[in-house]
Amino acid sequence: FNLFPADDVIRAISQIRSEYDDVKGVVTFHQQHTANSPCTIRANITGLSGEHGFAILDWGNMVSGCYSLGNTFNPDRVSHAPFEHALHRVGTLGNIIDGQYEDENNRYVTLYGRNSVIGRGIAVFENPDDGATKNTAASRFNGDVGAPIACGIIGRVGGEF
Repeated sequence: FNLFPADDVIRAISQIRSEYDDVKGVVTFHQQHTANSPCTIRANITGLSGEHGFAILDWGNMVSGCYSLGNTFNPDRVSHAPFEHALHRVGTLGNIIDGQYEDENNRYVTLYGRNSVIGRGIAVFENPDDGATKNTAASRFNGDVGAPIACGIIGRVGGEF
């Protein structure tokens, strides 16, 4: 019995929505099921302009909307750092710009194993992630992204998107 598709690619998807449906879209993930393979992440979200923080969060619990998803997924307990930094949190995705995001080579996010993001939350925030560059508690905590404005839960998908 093979748990993975014939092409050994694991796929996941999240539908992102705001409370009033004015921000909505889809985030897709795919990754070869081989050791150390990168994960490709793409997002197309309508209703956004400019830069907004974008992160994978601890929980897949939306009982209180986006606020019950927890903090940035951080299994290695590292400090907040810019997305480009070698030691950033697993869940730190940087910024989504004008509703578009593409990362074809993410070596932190995985769809299997200990750090799998399947079943976790994902959110777009009101402000850009400043990469902990300001000397404030909010910047050091999560890049001063502010409140989540749209979110969803990452779910495993069989077959094609």
